Amino acid sequence: LNACQKGQDKAGLANDIAILEDSVFTENREGFRPMQEANARLLVEKYEAFAKSKVEASQAIDALFKAVSVAQYNRSYAKAAQLLEQIYSKYPDTDAAVRARFDEAYLYDDKIKNIEKARTLYEALIKDYPNSDYRVLAEQSLSVLGKNLEDILKKQRKKPQMR
Repeated sequence: LNACQKGQDKAGLANDIAILEDSVFTENREGFRPMQEANARLLVEKYEAFAKSKVEASQAIDALFKAVSVAQYNRSYAKAAQLLEQIYSKYPDTDAAVRARFDEAYLYDDKIKNIEKARTLYEALIKDYPNSDYRVLAEQSLSVLGKNLEDILKKQRKKPQMR
């Protein structure tokens, strides 16, 4: 964000992103280095600034999804949720909007552990995108929302198997 305020152009942002990606995602002898929190936060900011610069919608969406991935990897779940909301708010008529809605609901379900918020988001997806493949996933997620894995598996074992 500061980069855009200082007038950094999209080429400069792209260069900064490449350098940060290299520092965050490169391998060393032992395998991948642990992501440095400060670099990860900065990378998320750069992705977000790039998405807000004058780029094509597809480039902005891609940058925002990358920011979401880094934020989640860095356990910045609230930031990831905020970025997902940006995607479906700014690009509501795209396939990315449906995916972002589902991903946000799943994030609240699986990581943030806010079952009511997850329920609200899954239900909104079903209502707003009734013909989407994500609708089926949202319905399935709602059917197990708030249940622990052991209870789900017990119930599944009791069902007669179709052959």
